[in-house]
Amino acid sequence: MKRLAIIPARGGSKRIPNKNIKKFCGQPMLSYAIQAACAAGIFDTIHVSTDDQDIVHIAGSFGFSPEFMRPKALSGDHVSIMQCLKFVVEKFESLGKQFDTVAMLYATSPLIDPEDLKKACVQFEANKRNRALLAVTPYPSPIEHAFRMDDNLDLLPDNYEALATRTQDLAEAFYDAGMFAIYSSSKIKETVGAGSFFDFTGFKVPISRVTDIDWPEDWVHAENLKKALDL
Repeated sequence: MKRLAIIPARGGSKRIPNKNIKKFCGQPMLSYAIQAACAAGIFDTIHVSTDDQDIVHIAGSFGFSPEFMRPKALSGDHVSIMQCLKFVVEKFESLGKQFDTVAMLYATSPLIDPEDLKKACVQFEANKRNRALLAVTPYPSPIEHAFRMDDNLDLLPDNYEALATRTQDLAEAFYDAGMFAIYSSSKIKETVGAGSFFDFTGFKVPISRVTDIDWPEDWVHAENLKKALDL
């Protein structure tokens, strides 16, 4: 069983400049995903998919200089992750390298645990690689109890009737942990466009290790969380 880890990391970021290589707790953000993939010890190849020479340099400094660059046409704001994965898998095949299992690791996931990657691959391959796998975490509160806030700051229930339902009577709901997903190479190659979220199995990650870094305040929170976990 040949396994490939792909870390998509294009250059530039509007909300947090150079997010993928900005120093996070003293190391380039990208380095955490690289080191987690390496420490898992289950991947035959670890590839950083990028269009940016600074990212190439960072990846190379950790021993994983990309074998090829991502085309500029696949580096825009509206290019999906699946389009990037498809290009990488097909490019490797053109170079004579075939893979069975393909893990996609987010470049901005500094709390990835190598043990999770190993367990997730076991779970995925035990399922005969028929369905993709996504790392997820439970919502901290029932989504049925959500409110929206309008321009007048008035709170509007998403589901008025569900607000009367006790938390313990509601099913647990999950969201994308922003850490990793695992696919078969054949699934990636047959996917059109951005693909679908209707054919995944879930791998549960504790919410205490999940960060979603989109804004500067998210970055500060994530650094504080990592420091606390490292104590």
